[in-house]
Amino acid sequence: MVNSIAVLPITSKDIVAAYEDDAFAQEVLAKLRDKGKPKENNNFDRFSVVNDVILMQDRVYIPATLRSNILEHLHAGHNGMSRTKALARRHCYWPGITVDIQKMIADCYECIQLSNTPTKTTLSSWSVSVKPGQRVHLDFAGPMHGQMVLIAVDSCSKWVAARTMKHATAYETVKFLLQYCADNGTPQLVVTDNGSQFTSIVFQDFCKASGINHITSPVYHPQSNGQAEKIVQVYKNFIKKKALADPENFDLDVATTQFLFSYRTTPNTATPGHCTPAMAHMNRELRSILDQIRPEIASQFNENVRQNELFDRHHGARQRKFNVNDAVFYRLKKGSSWKAAIVNSRIGSRLYL
Repeated sequence: MVNSIAVLPITSKDIVAAYEDDAFAQEVLAKLRDKGKPKENNNFDRFSVVNDVILMQDRVYIPATLRSNILEHLHAGHNGMSRTKALARRHCYWPGITVDIQKMIADCYECIQLSNTPTKTTLSSWSVSVKPGQRVHLDFAGPMHGQMVLIAVDSCSKWVAARTMKHATAYETVKFLLQYCADNGTPQLVVTDNGSQFTSIVFQDFCKASGINHITSPVYHPQSNGQAEKIVQVYKNFIKKKALADPENFDLDVATTQFLFSYRTTPNTATPGHCTPAMAHMNRELRSILDQIRPEIASQFNENVRQNELFDRHHGARQRKFNVNDAVFYRLKKGSSWKAAIVNSRIGSRLYL
């Protein structure tokens, strides 16, 4: 009831009465009455008095004691900043009215609750990793075909590891990270979201015992774990295409392995030198089916002559050659007795029948 009475419409009589206790109003009235004297300050030229009401041009000057009520009337429709200021410019004035309107709207509970999302803050990117293992991002994909898939990506080499699991528990998550450490070494930093698997005591204890620094992205802001988010999306698209290509024979484990091999052996613009993740991570390329078209690759699988010569010299070996119908002695293994035999045929560079 008190609040309702306080915001009742204010009349010109109320305004004139409030001028008695308003220092600025008294100063304006004094300047306007004293028109005969030289004017030292022309700021009051904009003011006039009509029926005892002070006007600044065509806007009513509001004394300090009534401003809060007037502000509520101006914002009764919960208009935005521009509309409220425009409404004020038609009816009323006091020094600093623009600042007061801005503060009132900024503090309005109803406007805050229904306001649009503010402009995004500037990006704060992760520091660039200069070598594999400095920072690894983890995230779950799924559920897909009844399973969850835990994916890890190295921030430097973009090397991706993944594992399917029927139950995405903290224990299974630790098992995956344990295998990752065995294959790739222990990462210095692991970045995850706030999933229960990553915030569990089991996962936290494993990171502490392994010397891994673990940080989580802010709640409801998975963009902070963007590298894992991006790989998860790429993986999902790959799996969906595989499932569409052969739905009857689709196997999530097989498709996941195919994704890993394809991603690791494909040049990536985000790796140092735009090389493949395999080269950036392991300093060597993984042999793929496309390598068969390269004759220089096939020639590299011939015998290493220099290595053979070193072995022969160390063991005092000498070259031996047998012909068909040669009489020989043989034994099946070291320590067994020698037996007489005849060479029937040659079945290899060093093997005879």
